[in-house]
Amino acid sequence: MSQRPERSERGLVQAAMEAMSPVHAALAAITYLLVKHAVADFMLQTEPIYRQKGRYGAAGGLLHALIHILLTAPLFVLFPGGGPALATGLLAAEFLVHYHIDWAKEQIVRSHGWSSQDRNFWWALGIDQLLHGLTYVAILWIWLPSN
Repeated sequence: MSQRPERSERGLVQAAMEAMSPVHAALAAITYLLVKHAVADFMLQTEPIYRQKGRYGAAGGLLHALIHILLTAPLFVLFPGGGPALATGLLAAEFLVHYHIDWAKEQIVRSHGWSSQDRNFWWALGIDQLLHGLTYVAILWIWLPSN
């Protein structure tokens, strides 16, 4: 009885990613980032993180941005693209951009005293989420091969 050699889980995922067309790989990558974003922004965000995001340099906002880049990092292993230096640069850029989008949104919302009962609160939250989504498009535009 011959046994097939087992492939590592990462090897199977990597083989599946390499077999995808560039369009399908881009769609899978953006799906990964959008799910990652929902998890980091809504499921893993604690009350202390939320309260501190409006204070520049506070631990909560920095931790929140760190969680985001830690969850983004697997993207660079799962989806072939640039090398380690580019991945590091993109993670650093995401950290800075994510932190500042959140901080700016909190500054606007808090300075106007908006709450979830106010229409403008939802506009601010929607624009915040849009900017994060566009950040992911930029990351993938830079990371994924163009062919």
